Amino acid sequence: MGKVVDLIGKRFGRLVVIGRAENAKNGSTRWVCQCDCGNIKTVHRNNLMSGDIKSCGCLRKKMTAKLKKKQGQAGTRLHRIWISMKQRC
Repeated sequence: MGKVVDLIGKRFGRLVVIGRAENAKNGSTRWVCQCDCGNIKTVHRNNLMSGDIKSCGCLRKKMTAKLKKKQGQAGTRLHRIWISMKQRC
């Protein structure tokens, strides 16, 4: 078994490693991380190092909300009129 590299204090995306968690059942190293939003998440070392996990999940929520907001006129009276015009053509 290899030597465990200390990741405490290192930043991976929006996560900062604050401690070591108990190893997973398969023996892989897990770390306790704090997200910039304040949430705490336990993450496998491989996911941190590869960049697969960049936040506690708040980044995905933020990006999804941003995409939904892209159409700023959606739901307005003018947008509904435009949709109706397109359907008639």
